[in-house]
Amino acid sequence: MKIIARLDANSTIGAGHLIRVLTLLNQLVKQSDYYPSDVLIISYSLSDSFKNLITHHGFRYHMINQVNNWSMDYDAQTTAELIGDDSIADLVIVDHYELDKRWEQKLTTYCHQLIVIDDLANREHHCNTLIDQTLGRKKDDYSDLVPPYCKLLLGATYIILRPEFQPLRITAKQTRSNNIKNILIAFGATDPQDNSSKVVAWLAQFLKTNPQINFHCTIMITSASPHLNNIKQICKMSPWLSYTIDEKNVAELLLKTDLAIGASGSASWERCCLGIPTIAFQTADNQKMVLAELDKAGAIANLKKLTEQSQDEFNQCLSRLIDDTNYYTNMRRNSFKICDGTGTSLICDHLLSNTLALRLATKKDENLLYRWQSNPHIRQFFRNPNAVTFNEHATWFRNSLKLSSRTIYIIELGSNSNALPVGTLRFDKVNSQQYEVSILIDHNFQNQKLGWRALKSTPKKFRSKEIIASVHIDNKASQQLFLSAGYSQITNNSFLLKSENKSCLLRSSHYE
Repeated sequence: MKIIARLDANSTIGAGHLIRVLTLLNQLVKQSDYYPSDVLIISYSLSDSFKNLITHHGFRYHMINQVNNWSMDYDAQTTAELIGDDSIADLVIVDHYELDKRWEQKLTTYCHQLIVIDDLANREHHCNTLIDQTLGRKKDDYSDLVPPYCKLLLGATYIILRPEFQPLRITAKQTRSNNIKNILIAFGATDPQDNSSKVVAWLAQFLKTNPQINFHCTIMITSASPHLNNIKQICKMSPWLSYTIDEKNVAELLLKTDLAIGASGSASWERCCLGIPTIAFQTADNQKMVLAELDKAGAIANLKKLTEQSQDEFNQCLSRLIDDTNYYTNMRRNSFKICDGTGTSLICDHLLSNTLALRLATKKDENLLYRWQSNPHIRQFFRNPNAVTFNEHATWFRNSLKLSSRTIYIIELGSNSNALPVGTLRFDKVNSQQYEVSILIDHNFQNQKLGWRALKSTPKKFRSKEIIASVHIDNKASQQLFLSAGYSQITNNSFLLKSENKSCLLRSSHYE
């Protein structure tokens, strides 16, 4: 189990959290050596159609048992149990408005990186990375909400968009005309307020009073919508109206769209990427800032809350888009400027650059280990603090690689060809029930939790036995490392870690 995602999606919440997480997960798999089976999506609420969508992508899901008195503590404990005490996830991604710092703090010890996806900036977080793709979002918005070490990926540069949109931008720029013939109505996956029907009523009246105008409208909805049957009935009675359910080629559909009418949620970025002018409404509180920023950028016609608009105001807006070519063209041009479709790849580049892995050492690592071990800041805490010559080190290292009782790992930060060696982890077999562990982190990469992450990544074959070592009595940093990782100090220079089947004595010893 390597990647955990925590989100909910149903007819009330909608599919926004699910779609952007699925998009990010698919790109992570594409850019790394992860497999879809490495991903587990954990949910408390998940509609059946959304479960099918998850499995369609090859990911797994688990439903948290629903209880009368749900709490953040219960949710965090259940999620932690699914990861397991003897394991650690590479990434935990949480996209949920009801979870905050309290939940995230409980999950920190179960993962290498905790990533929050948010667009509210209204609560504290405890995470390594926070992603907020809201147009116009600033670092100051999170200055008091995240820890100092948190990396903020903010604004339109980091818009999470499925990969099929970006390649169609050139085609969209070349084929767009100034004639509005195809209109797309899209108020989210489930449209819980049935805004589609309200807009259809306005469009019907508009066509009745403007018989010279001719266009076709398509309602895009999913099978999770509670108003699906009503939409089908409306379309039966209107020859200029049709619907599409669970559309699999959204990008292609948008490419044929001249004007969109819908909510200013995450679908705004899909429309902007392909330069589609939009009559936009605010249907949820978290859309207010997006609506205002898109309006400021000239990328939409802002009708604010649909419940506050009238038929006349809608008619004036639509008529201007149809009649005023410059207005329509400028909106299309401004939409293209908002989103170029590369944000998801940029996010994955960042996340994968912080991925930690262990690989077996080879002859090629001889010079690297010598450089690390020769650093006086590190050498002072060795059993043998005296400097060794390169020949002495080379003899020891080459013999070590031949020993069946010794395993040396290189700790790497990053993924695939971009992996960066940052330290080493060694296990020496003492007897059939016991190993000794040694850990070293490059002096330039200390104080980044890499030692803790490496120890938590100890392979199962070693965790099933006792693991012994020793911490230099003056090495306060190593002592704090083990204490912060949950170990109990049992002597001046030894620590105890309880594993699933037996206690584990874990100390920090050194080479040669």
